[in-house]
Amino acid sequence: MNSLLPSLLILVFSLLLSPARAADKPVTKRLRMDECFHVWVTPANEACDEAHWMIFNDQNRFEASPETPAAVITYFRSVEATRTKNGLIIYSKTHSIPDEKDEIKTMNAFQLKLYRLKAWRDAENKLVEALVTEANKEGVPVWINTTRYVGNRVATFQLLTDPKLTLKK
Repeated sequence: MNSLLPSLLILVFSLLLSPARAADKPVTKRLRMDECFHVWVTPANEACDEAHWMIFNDQNRFEASPETPAAVITYFRSVEATRTKNGLIIYSKTHSIPDEKDEIKTMNAFQLKLYRLKAWRDAENKLVEALVTEANKEGVPVWINTTRYVGNRVATFQLLTDPKLTLKK
């Protein structure tokens, strides 16, 4: 028994101090959409098996549809600091929305179709992952909504990028 004690102590401390353990809990932030620069994920074709970015200004007027993650970051850096101080928000009605009754009942038929369509979810994931990879390289925090109805009320957003690379201390 005495010979097992040092091994057990090492195991317990390594689990407690493990960096993976710190990453288990997602980093979240309470924000208002009108305090952020945000990009929307939308279907790029009728089959909804491709996704693309759309950027709208503060008056909800279309501004741009960047084709690459680097172009999204470039556009993000070109707008006024008041829009970018909280990082980049991905707004999606399907990506990180929990499969809960309250969320599902607010979806219209098309949104519910997208939510359940594997081809769409794969396309959306691919687009989001590419932006997160680029943002990690560029040191830009990327957040995503975790509820459908955000509007201008305060809502919770989850950080998708690595906090060590993108959040300033």
